[in-house]
Amino acid sequence: MNNFPAPSSAPAPISAAPKAAAPKAAESTAAAPAITAALPGGETQAPLPLPKLIVDATKSLPKLAGVLKQPELQAINQQVHEARTKLFAGALDMLEKDPKAADVADCVEGSTDLCIAQVPAPTAAYLPVVKRRFALLIGNNAYRSPVPELETAINDVTAIGAELRDKLGYEVKVVQNAGRKDMVDALNDLIRTTGKDDSVVIMYAGHGYLDDKTKAGYWIPLDATTTNPDKWVSNDTIARALRNIPAKQVMLVSDSCYSGSLTKEGKQISTVAISREQTLTRRSVLAFSSGGEEPVTDDGHDQHSIFAWNMIESLKSMKTETSGQQLHASIKAAVAEEYPQVPQYGTVNSAGHAEGGEYLLTPKKEGVY
Repeated sequence: MNNFPAPSSAPAPISAAPKAAAPKAAESTAAAPAITAALPGGETQAPLPLPKLIVDATKSLPKLAGVLKQPELQAINQQVHEARTKLFAGALDMLEKDPKAADVADCVEGSTDLCIAQVPAPTAAYLPVVKRRFALLIGNNAYRSPVPELETAINDVTAIGAELRDKLGYEVKVVQNAGRKDMVDALNDLIRTTGKDDSVVIMYAGHGYLDDKTKAGYWIPLDATTTNPDKWVSNDTIARALRNIPAKQVMLVSDSCYSGSLTKEGKQISTVAISREQTLTRRSVLAFSSGGEEPVTDDGHDQHSIFAWNMIESLKSMKTETSGQQLHASIKAAVAEEYPQVPQYGTVNSAGHAEGGEYLLTPKKEGVY
């Protein structure tokens, strides 16, 4: 079923699934190592204990940015990663035996299981214009214990979706607290709805994981478990979904831990100036992540993560057509000042990105589309 609105001269309202409730994670009584915080003048205060829940990975990163120094925050990040590895040990053991256990296959004739939709690849040349703009935003907060809940993901995707709709004219769909099937169904809607001369933004805010051994990345849906990866979504699945979207302009934004693994195929570096029209006649598939191969924080400003807050502010202040690379540069600098995570931006060559391609964001008032 196509859940996106029909073409309209006015932006469509944001649609959202209802937020599901989830039980609160029980607090751990395990002791955590202390960190000493520096005071002005070189003195030190009594050691600051890490939040108790860090050691059993039942809470997201602590709200200590601005209190602790970068090396201390990095030490906390390492503790979080080690705790998450222990938390997901059962699922990781299964992935070691079957690396495709979290993959969703492409649909073929007669498929009855969950699968990624396929449509015929465009054969005509791309036009130097963008016809329609679509945005799919998925935000997961209400994880079930022992997977820690998040606080800002739904706020983040809702606010960013509103800016994309109001400022840039996207037809927006927000999916809250999505399970694996919800995610795949929403991606399949995009695959079946978009045309070759359209532009697409996909954003995911929620938990993610990077396997230290294989360097494979995963999204963690709301119905995921720690003992079996069959409800996880692999980066390979995500890349194939991007490949199957016929739109010529595609940008994936991922605000989750270890999401930088999605940008590893190629760094987007402008070496040759080409015109806007030339850019729009190329297939452009880019991935923009909130960090690299490290945990990222969902703490920030005004009930938003640091990454999302800076993206919201960048979209609000956008006055002229802006490339994804320009957007990344401004957000990267702002995030790095506050927290030890480094947003990444790169090409997804396996999804059909063409040399010279770039994602373009155009405020409505420019009137160029």
